[in-house]
Amino acid sequence: SPEVRAKVLERDSIEGVPCCIWCGKPFLHGGANLHHVTSRGAGGEGSETNLVTLCFMCHTALHNGHSEIQNFCKAYLKDRYGE
Repeated sequence: SPEVRAKVLERDSIEGVPCCIWCGKPFLHGGANLHHVTSRGAGGEGSETNLVTLCFMCHTALHNGHSEIQNFCKAYLKDRYGE
């Protein structure tokens, strides 16, 4: 939903600017990808406790097998929500 997207972008911001949580690239004019840490196919929800902000390059790398990014995303959410 637009409300969840806004919350995730706000959470993943540095000084009010949404950024990729992996590489730190800022999104000044949109372009942020939201990644489901637990995929929708595996029952993952579209909630702020399951979504992180990634740039296109990092999101693509993650889906092409860069498991270090996925592990970081899981730890990032666990640090914030304890799940």
